[in-house]
Order: sequence, then structure tokens, then C-alpha cells
Amino acid sequence: MKIRGILLLIGCVFLGVVGANATQWGALHDYVDESTPANTGKKYLLRKVLNGESLSVGLLRDSAYAEEHYDELSRMIAKFYDDWFFNAAEWIEKSGREDEFADILPILREGIRVRISEEGNDVNFTFTTLKDVQWKCGSSYSGGCLDLKSPIFHIYLPYNISFLQKIISLGRDNKQRLSRHEIGHTLGLSDQYVTARSINSDPVYGSTEKRKAVMGSAKNLTCDDAEGIINLIDITRNKCRGGDRGWKTICPKSKEYYICGMSAGKGPYRIKISEDNGAVILNTYEKGKKVSSTVYPFATPQGDVDWEETPAVETLKSDVFGRPVKERGPKGEIIYYSYLWDRVERLSVQNNHAIDYVAQLRYTSKIHTGEMEKYKERFFGQRGVVCLLKMYVYHKGGYRGDYREGVNKPKVLRYIKRVYNRRRQLLEDVYEEPTQQQNGRNMSTKDIIAQGGINQRIGKQAKSAQRDRLSKKLDRWLERTLQELSR
Repeated sequence: MKIRGILLLIGCVFLGVVGANATQWGALHDYVDESTPANTGKKYLLRKVLNGESLSVGLLRDSAYAEEHYDELSRMIAKFYDDWFFNAAEWIEKSGREDEFADILPILREGIRVRISEEGNDVNFTFTTLKDVQWKCGSSYSGGCLDLKSPIFHIYLPYNISFLQKIISLGRDNKQRLSRHEIGHTLGLSDQYVTARSINSDPVYGSTEKRKAVMGSAKNLTCDDAEGIINLIDITRNKCRGGDRGWKTICPKSKEYYICGMSAGKGPYRIKISEDNGAVILNTYEKGKKVSSTVYPFATPQGDVDWEETPAVETLKSDVFGRPVKERGPKGEIIYYSYLWDRVERLSVQNNHAIDYVAQLRYTSKIHTGEMEKYKERFFGQRGVVCLLKMYVYHKGGYRGDYREGVNKPKVLRYIKRVYNRRRQLLEDVYEEPTQQQNGRNMSTKDIIAQGGINQRIGKQAKSAQRDRLSKKLDRWLERTLQELSR
């Protein structure tokens, strides 16, 4: 459930709780190489299987348990690799659409051949105590993990799941389920429980519906896992199943539709901020492939601007769920939308410049520690620089707002933080801005603190008209955003 090194997959005994209400298939974020399709899935094991090769799997005798149950564990590992293919074949047969998938059915029915020895060339398994697993995985919440840091994949799994942990995970966690989950990662599938899917899933390839899967919190392989394998095979082979029309889900009661491995419900756009925060990048996809990438620098007017988002007056294009993906604003602005599970992104463009970029999340992250529940950020230009507004709503109540002016500069020019409890009482009020130059450089609040002038300076800042004006403006934005996120 957790990948160390390149990927951070948050695996924990709380899977049954946090992932129960939203799971679907997804490819790992580094699985697809858009620039060189021949390298897609190169470091994962599905490509090797599709080339007709056997997997070299190591079962390490590094615990008394592994030594005592070596033959049993060997059979279990081999079976679980097979199960990923057998499950997909079974769901195709249940759907009665064998002819449609005739190109891959023989491969799926054959299963995945593995050669198990005391040390493998493709992946190694270690079965040890839960405490040792959590130490290896670097988290006290880990139920297992895949380590990608070493040249050979290494899976750490517990052989002892406590009664309490079984209760917390609603009876789902055991070495069998955890093994299937980590094996799915070695093939190239991403986590699908809430706290990890947006971290390690490819933003394009995957489904959108709320269903259950072993890559989420399900105890056994599901139809969703079957579709994951089918799509991952097609993506690895650079195949567009069903041509331009794509193919309809084989899962009962589902409305999912795939075009070249991409869910039709994901819409055509992916939006991201440039590394220097000075521009927004709009990627456009057709039939699962990127067809264009446009960079929009932020418009940065010299004066103050309204902190409201650009309103939409006309919908120009919608996705299959009826959500807008392209709209028009009152002054001719074009507004683009990108949807990724619980994350919604919005970009307003005019005269080849970005007016604002908004990202909003509605999910509980790290529910077991009571941290962020909802989140919103907005980038926009004013006073000649790019500014950033942020709001965090916490699971246990209360919220926090940040305002940063000059996020496209090496150093932020002005910073405000205001923290409120659930009764909306102000708990923390931070204000920092450059002071007058001293010795040829600007002095920040931190400089003044270091020189012992903190009391006098804070007294002056507290009476600052600029501080008062911006703090009130931030509070008004937080109030509106809190109402919006609460709908």
C-alpha cells in the first residue's frame, strides 16, 4: 500500500474506512510515456508478461514464518499473479462479449507465469511482523508496501494482522488481500483509496465512477480490477480498443466508457501550474492522447483586482456527466475545467493570458490524524505579480486561510495567515511584508526578530492600514469559500 522512493503510496490498516466509498481503476502516474509510447510501462512487469516471459519472483527466507511456510507462500504468490488475469477473463465471459476481447482472452486465460526462488530478478517478497513492515515502509499506518527504490521491486507484507486492525479495516486486511494489492502495483496499477489515488495515479488513464476494487479497499478482485488489467494491456500495447468509438464497460450497473484507456468522463483537458508559478499549462487530449499543450502566462495588472472568480454566462462544451468542460465569461473569457476524482480545476483565459486558476478538493485526507478535509486555492495576478489564495478546512473543525503576494518571484513579497477554530474565533494571525531597506537590502519580519526589534515592529504592523485592509479582504474570501465548500 505504500511505495517508497519515487512513488508515495499511503498504505495503512485504515483502508477499509477511508477507501470504502470511492474506488476505481487507475494506471500509476509514471506508467505512460506520452513522448515515447514504446517506453510505456517499461519498468513494470506487465510488459514482460505480454512479451511471453516468465516473472522471476523471489521469496526471501528472512523470517522464521517464511521458512516454515515457504511452500504455502510460494503457491499463494503464484496463484495471486494468475488471479489478476483469470479475474479479467472471467468478467469478459460473464459479460458475454468474448468476441470483442478475442485478442486478449487467450493471454488472460493462460495466466501469468512465475518462477519462484529464494531471490528473484523482477520482484522479491518479504513476510515479516506488522511492526517490521511498518518500519520498512516508513509509516506506522502501513499494512504493506512496494519499494521501488531498489533496482528490483521489493514487497513487504505482514503475516500477523491483529484483531484490532481487522476491526479497523472492516475485516478486509489479511496477507492475501494485501498481497493481491501489491502485486497489482508491480503490474502498473495505482492505489484507488482516497488518501493516495491523487498522489500516484495517472491523471488521464483511469475510470471516474465510484466502485470497489482490490486496488482500493475491496477484499477480493472485482470487475473494476478486471477493467484495469484490460486497459493497462491496451495502453502498454499502444492499442485503442474499439477504435475512435472506444468500448463500453463490462461491469454491471456501470456507465463507464473508455477511449484508448481514457475514461470519456474525464473530459478533454488537464490543467497545471508552471514550475515558477508564472503561467498555467493547458493540455488537450483526444482519444486518450495529448494533441496540444498551450502555456498561458498570468495577466498581472498593476492595481488591485477583485478576488472573485470569473463568472460563467454560457456553457460551450460538457462531458458525459453533464459537467461543463468549456464555458464563456461575461467579457468573452474562456473558462476550461479539468476533473480528477474529487479535484476540480478551473482556468480562465483572455487575450492569451491566464486571468485566474482555481483548484478545489472535497475529500478527507489523513482522516486518522484529523487533518485536511476540504481545500481550495486560487492563483491570479495583481499589482504586477502573481498572488495565491489558499483555504484549508480541517476534519476536526476550524479552518485556515493564506494569502501570498509574488509567488512567481524568488521570494514572496507579502504573506498573511489567519487560523480559526470551529467557532470561528481567530487563533493565529501572521503578517509579513518587506520593510524599508537597511544596508542595501529589504528587511523582513524575521530579520527584525533576529535583531531584537520584534516588539516595536509588530506594534507598528498591527496598526498598519495595509494589513487591516488585506486581512479583512482575506476574511471575506474565506467566508464565501467556506459557504461554497459546505454546499
